[in-house]
Amino acid sequence: MKTYLFVDGYNIIGAWPELIELRDTSLEEARKKLIDYLTEYAVASGYHTVLVFDGWRVKGNRGTVVENPYIEILFTSEGVTADMAIERLVARLPKHQKIYVATSDRLEQETVLAQGGLRISAMELHNMVFGQKQAHRQRIEKQPEGVNPLDAQLNDEVRRRLYAMIHEKQEKKEENVKKSKKIKKKR
Repeated sequence: MKTYLFVDGYNIIGAWPELIELRDTSLEEARKKLIDYLTEYAVASGYHTVLVFDGWRVKGNRGTVVENPYIEILFTSEGVTADMAIERLVARLPKHQKIYVATSDRLEQETVLAQGGLRISAMELHNMVFGQKQAHRQRIEKQPEGVNPLDAQLNDEVRRRLYAMIHEKQEKKEENVKKSKKIKKKR
């Protein structure tokens, strides 16, 4: 079963302390930071994440979809709020999917619950995202020094070939350095 996470972007920016401060100096930077946080979370959680920003007050706005390989980023068109877009997107999904909607907008939360989704407040999402970041940091810190998890997965033949390639490049580099020194001495 696929798990979806829909996020009301400006609602989250207006609720997370790190983003409020950033928003007050640059809304664009606050959006970028939220995208970074949610991209990392989507990769770690495996949730199909859709981040929706209001574009409803922008005259002539037709709405846009921003390219991102890990999450969907939507800017709504003129006259369409993020809440409206999220409701429409959730309504199109099959009922057997697990659907979370992150917003602190009470009316939106009730609408999502009525459609079979689960609501997450802005601060609950904050705790989930930063809790995952902390858990990831702790996993990295627990890893013994000098241990390379990728190396442990290589078979002997691949390891031998990689070793040869690395040392061959190193030898060529050293040889080129010697040649360039000889050339400089001749001058």
